[in-house]
Amino acid sequence: PGEGAARMRSARSALVLCAGLAVAHAVSVDVVLGDNLGPLLPARLVTHLEATGAAVSVQATGKCGGSSDLCLAFGSSPASRAVIGPELLAQAGAEGFVVSDGRLAGSGSGRLIAVDGNPGQLPRVGDPSPSAGAAYGAYAVLERVGFGFVHAFQPVIPSSLAFAASFAPPTPQVTVESPKWPVRSWHYHTEHPLELTDFLQGFDASCAGVNASAAPHCAFNESWESMFPDMLRFVDWLLAARQNRLEWIPLLNWQWGDQGTSPQRLARFRNITATLHAAGLLAVVDVPVAERQQNAWYMTNATGSIAECEADIASHIDQWAAAGFDVLATESGFSEFTHPACDVMLALLNFTADYASDAYGMPAYVKAHCSTGQSCPNFTDPRTGQPIDFNFLPALGSPRLNVMPHTVQVYSRDDPAGDSYGNANLTYMFDFATWLAERSTARGDGREVVWHGESAYWVNYDIDVGLALGPLYGERRLNDLRWLAAQQAASGGGMAALRGQNVFASGSPWSYWVGNTVAARAAWDPQAAGLTQEQAFAAALDPVAAALFFGSDQGEMPAQRLKAVLGKVVTDHRQLLVLGNATGVPAPPPGPQGTTYRNGMAYLGGADTWSTVETLVQGHSTQPKRVFLAAVTNWTKGQGAPPGYLDVLAPLLRALRSMTAAHLVEVASLAPMVRPEAAELFADLVAAFNMTALRAAQVEAVYEAASPSSSNTTRHAALGRALLAIRAAGAVVAANEPRYGVSSERVAGWRGTPTSYGYGFLWTVRSLMYMWRDYGLATAVTALAEQGEVQIERLSPCYMNINDPLLIGLGSNELQELGDWARREAEKTGIDWVKALGNCLAQPDAEPQYPRDL
Repeated sequence: PGEGAARMRSARSALVLCAGLAVAHAVSVDVVLGDNLGPLLPARLVTHLEATGAAVSVQATGKCGGSSDLCLAFGSSPASRAVIGPELLAQAGAEGFVVSDGRLAGSGSGRLIAVDGNPGQLPRVGDPSPSAGAAYGAYAVLERVGFGFVHAFQPVIPSSLAFAASFAPPTPQVTVESPKWPVRSWHYHTEHPLELTDFLQGFDASCAGVNASAAPHCAFNESWESMFPDMLRFVDWLLAARQNRLEWIPLLNWQWGDQGTSPQRLARFRNITATLHAAGLLAVVDVPVAERQQNAWYMTNATGSIAECEADIASHIDQWAAAGFDVLATESGFSEFTHPACDVMLALLNFTADYASDAYGMPAYVKAHCSTGQSCPNFTDPRTGQPIDFNFLPALGSPRLNVMPHTVQVYSRDDPAGDSYGNANLTYMFDFATWLAERSTARGDGREVVWHGESAYWVNYDIDVGLALGPLYGERRLNDLRWLAAQQAASGGGMAALRGQNVFASGSPWSYWVGNTVAARAAWDPQAAGLTQEQAFAAALDPVAAALFFGSDQGEMPAQRLKAVLGKVVTDHRQLLVLGNATGVPAPPPGPQGTTYRNGMAYLGGADTWSTVETLVQGHSTQPKRVFLAAVTNWTKGQGAPPGYLDVLAPLLRALRSMTAAHLVEVASLAPMVRPEAAELFADLVAAFNMTALRAAQVEAVYEAASPSSSNTTRHAALGRALLAIRAAGAVVAANEPRYGVSSERVAGWRGTPTSYGYGFLWTVRSLMYMWRDYGLATAVTALAEQGEVQIERLSPCYMNINDPLLIGLGSNELQELGDWARREAEKTGIDWVKALGNCLAQPDAEPQYPRDL
């Protein structure tokens, strides 16, 4: 490797010299397309290569022309078979691939890179479908010559292939890659209004949402067909990340009328699944049995007879099989927090799995969530003899019911969760996964266990605040899989039922492309062999480093710097954001709940009406518990009480500001080393760290303003600093929106969407809603302290509500309409406390404008 790097540096220097003398020539590239690439990939590969400005010649003979600077042989062809024998392909195994990289025979200095791979163990339904291994290997070769596929919608295209063509190993270098697990699935959570949510729902994207008749009158309107190139870029990313399944949730709302079930929409579903098949990917439809939240297209209301419910489920599965889906995923309960009778739920889950398998050969999976407080008194957990957690009920069902244990947010097995979803930690989810895998393996019943962690949560917590948590998410998901791989290896074959990973994803910008890449590729290679977690994360960053620094005349130094910087970032983030540890910060009390209220994540993330209401009503919410701005006290009042400002919060928030500011400087210092083609990609990373530093500064300031120990002068100075941070954040957001990779109006506009949210998933970043809400609360607390003025609307938990809770939580259009009416009537009264309560009931009619609408 050292000699290779030296040759690459020499070649780079020579190319720079030649360019300076104006003697460089257009690179000639022969492309050989094998017969196992399927119908989609040949055109994609040629398109990418032509985008570099190279003179591309597709060789119909299946052999390299012999006089080109570079010959790339993709898939099974005479050119690849000449250097990749059957014994190497046998070594690669199912879905594996082999790359041979050496000199092009007869060309003197030309380079030949050939790749071929094996089909997978899973059924392939394309006509013809490509070999999975050949597809993964093709993108590995593109990355080898300078492409970067680390952002789903913003690939890095080299401006020239001259550097890649200049470096031909004197003797062929052979690389064999094989996957760790057979299930490597990407759950793109379309209950959130993400980049491709409209497209994957079969709808145009417009300010009118699904209302097609109103769309022509919208200032923003993208046709379904116009978004297809975004889908193809997503497919590129999935293949480069070695994924073999794409999963998403179809949505339905009765207000859409015939548009919801129109032939056009169903035809678009078939078009999407056919495109996935053409790339060798399986299409997974996630349709809840009875879950009604967030416009879910559930299969039955679970209130009729079992026979009626089964008939409903069967008709839905028939529909999705006809639309070309290969795998069925489903959800348990009416929502994350409510459920029908346990015996009814289990019977319907069993029927779902059995019918899908018997009628269509579709494997079925159900999510086991980490929400708390639900149990089934009439069903016993075999491990404890106690009533089983409702979320674990599928373990008692049909062995055809495969199970996906689902954790949330950044937290891994060895992390406290700060009371998120009522959890002290999520260790029990890992224990459930390993127990179920061991039991299913011992029984030989065929049940699969697939891990289901997250690379972004969205609601209030991470990407929709603009926080640079992508690297931490990637490192924590890598930690998940390394632990599971170690348990599987130690079992000596006793956990064969553990089959892989399905990552829950909510977007790419604001650094999350880093975490997505690390998390996805970890299922192919969890970097488990003899490495520490720090070393494994550094190795997992190789694709990111290559995308940013490929061909650097500084050799490996920029990549090593990036790994060192991001390695320190994730260590610091885990220590302060998760564990609550930092110099000068009092150590959290011992015990699983010790970090509750005392971790940086609780304050860096956003807070809205419903995280506040949930905490007030049930004592916890769907994110870490924080001390509310309106409830800040000077000192901690007793063991287990919310911490006081002076002894705990002030040093915690001071450390948070200091840490995030230092991270911004370190990350930004890498910018001069980034290659020009990746400058915008890296700028997104810098913007995320900038936003994080500004958010930390603003949070420190608003809590200082809210502290009872602050003087009037101190409060106003703190509010001034908070306002400066918000203004600076607005400039950062405006500069970063063009880097999202898709239309910024689609993802950051206040508009109708197919989801239960009336805005794109990054609207809260564009509007800085979470920063403005904290600022508004701090000004109300200041007014109360200084003048005794009670600003009811601002101090209400309903302050600045932007959601329809009855639609999001219960999936009820009737109640949503009632809530809209009640909010408008409350506004008419002019009574502050009535208006405050009315704000809880529905989303505003018009887009809020801050600070006007504070």
